[in-house]
Amino acid sequence: MFGKILIVESNIDTANIIQRILSEDSFEVHQTTIVNLKSSIDTIKPDLIVLDHLPENELNGSDFCKEFKLSKQESDVPIILISESADLEEIAKDCNADAYILKPFDDEDFCNTVKDILSL
Repeated sequence: MFGKILIVESNIDTANIIQRILSEDSFEVHQTTIVNLKSSIDTIKPDLIVLDHLPENELNGSDFCKEFKLSKQESDVPIILISESADLEEIAKDCNADAYILKPFDDEDFCNTVKDILSL
């Protein structure tokens, strides 16, 4: 097993696709919601977070990412921001995400990005 990955994705079908892709490549994968993200991080202690930008929510993924990256004790956990937004590169840069993946994505490219971030 390569590591623990925590997924926060608003679309359950997309979340399940991501879980399948990563599980098939020997990752331990967990899903949570943006509301439960902080407690899930404390419980699961992920090696990587895959976070939907969630622009329509009051608490969105990029805001969480920015706050999380400013936290001294947790900032070393990498975050991959995912979204359909055409501005995703800029959004990811603004919130200090470690990488970004534009939806829709290619399964192999997605997995390769995860491995690159985790240096596998």
